[in-house]
Amino acid sequence: MDSSNDTQEFFWEEAPLTGLAIAPIQHKPEKMIVLLHGYQGDAVSNMEFARILSTAVPQALVIVPNGIEPIPERKDPNVRQWWNLAQDFDGGALSHMPQYLSKKRKDETKRIIKEIEKISKTLNKFVLKQLEKNGLGLKDCFLVGISQGGITAFGMMLYHKDLHKDGREDHLGGMISIGSGIVGADKTRVEGFHIPPIPVLLVRGSRDEIFSKNVDCFSKSVLTEVGIPVDLVEVDAVHYGLEFHAVEAISEFLRQKI
Repeated sequence: MDSSNDTQEFFWEEAPLTGLAIAPIQHKPEKMIVLLHGYQGDAVSNMEFARILSTAVPQALVIVPNGIEPIPERKDPNVRQWWNLAQDFDGGALSHMPQYLSKKRKDETKRIIKEIEKISKTLNKFVLKQLEKNGLGLKDCFLVGISQGGITAFGMMLYHKDLHKDGREDHLGGMISIGSGIVGADKTRVEGFHIPPIPVLLVRGSRDEIFSKNVDCFSKSVLTEVGIPVDLVEVDAVHYGLEFHAVEAISEFLRQKI
């Protein structure tokens, strides 16, 4: 266990998940931030950014889970993913409704949605358990997802009602998408779909080589259509390492919403 004057870092395990966390030492956490890493990452490789979030919101417990499974072809247990990402994954496919995709992309999207729905159930159950354990409500929880982690965070928020239960004002405090988009956006147009106004920050790199600006503009349009307040911030960066270039905007969003 590592610690600074104000926080402590520790390993945790809540089967089937494992990960690292940063918690305040002097008082109980008043907020909770769940950071989902990108494809080929893990908790350890994202702790530098987690420390930045902890500094921005010192009253928060920052939890960094490991992706649910390693990437088989990499043969390294520390190179992980949230769901199986096809070798020819097309980030541009997230810039319009699925019905406009080729048959191949439609089939791939359906497969990804099923996998996101599965991991979202696991992650949401974990989030609710941690909130209860720390005496916090959904309004005290913020999701921060990087790349594949951001796509997964959208799934957690949009595909299930766990984080915004019917008949309750208590809903997720906010979400930050860093270099990602929405898979299966047509789900928001199903009759009866409803989601409370959970604040969302979309962060993109002006030179992102995986997700074009169209992806973020489309995500903003989809979210705005269902009444979610959205801020879109663009910084001068490529895809990898984008989070470090957007620290100021991310920290400010969290401080404002918290």
